[in-house]
Amino acid sequence: MLSHSESRLEAPRAASLAVSKKLFPRPIPRAMTAYAMDVDHLLIAEEPLKELEERALAKGEVEVAEQGDTYVLRLPRSSTRSTG
Repeated sequence: MLSHSESRLEAPRAASLAVSKKLFPRPIPRAMTAYAMDVDHLLIAEEPLKELEERALAKGEVEVAEQGDTYVLRLPRSSTRSTG
């Protein structure tokens, strides 16, 4: 089992989520942070959050692209958790 300092958030193949822009009151950043809280829950935040940094099993950077009236969030392929 990996320690928190070695935890990785990976998508074996390119994984992405398409989300309507109508769900957001303002434009979202081009990069966000994904936190794996457990096997069923992935949280995506606009900026690093201390509480999530301390509780998450792993984290990674999410790239955001626009396609018409949709945001496409590309999940991390391989990122390590920060312990700082």
